Amino acid sequence: MRLPNLPLLILLLALAACATQDRSLRHQSLGEQGGRGLPATLLVIAPDVRVSEISAGGVVEEVPDWTRQANGHLRASLDSIARELEVRTLDPPRLPADQQEMLDQHMALYDLVAGNAFRAGGDGDPAWAHKKRDFDYTLGPGLAFLPDQSGADAALFIVGADHISSGGRKAAMVFGAVFGVIIPGGVSYLTAGVVDLKSGDLLWLNYASNPATDLRQAKDADALLRQVFSTYPGRAGREDGR
Repeated sequence: MRLPNLPLLILLLALAACATQDRSLRHQSLGEQGGRGLPATLLVIAPDVRVSEISAGGVVEEVPDWTRQANGHLRASLDSIARELEVRTLDPPRLPADQQEMLDQHMALYDLVAGNAFRAGGDGDPAWAHKKRDFDYTLGPGLAFLPDQSGADAALFIVGADHISSGGRKAAMVFGAVFGVIIPGGVSYLTAGVVDLKSGDLLWLNYASNPATDLRQAKDADALLRQVFSTYPGRAGREDGR
């Protein structure tokens, strides 16, 4: 089932211009003494990253073959990153129709809740500062059946988009620049989030964007996903050998 990720991606575009170096968000209980630890096993929800072509006139149209290519690269990159982080990854089990529908609904819910979380975390208004400091967003316990079904402690959601400029649009960009007219090109976006399956708590969220990245290329997909995971909790400790 294809679910809309446009609201979250529009928000990330707005935040990209004012984002600080560390844009990640962590649940308030993560890392506290005697509190919650990092997930040892992640159930990987199939990446929902859509690749589209922008025509000379600005029409955006998804290209299914490009989308499949990019998601394949990202899934392979994730396996490599997970090994480095010493995190076990699992694919979702085959579910009964009612449970699959519940998972689909929570994928859409994740899109909305993550969008609200990023909005609060990236807003410079002091009134929202507590939402980043005391980060406690949740999807609710609707996926509590999945740990027994899958053997995973938490689920990983990856959402994104890549807009590729067509040859005609690239020519228009060059022509426009001669006369001082800026025609925007394509930009790649990725966001990843880890959700505790029993409680529904969002444990960690981060995103990255790059106007020079082409997610159809394996090396570009890997580089952007690694940028997203550069702030994954526990990375520094593992790299330091602790």
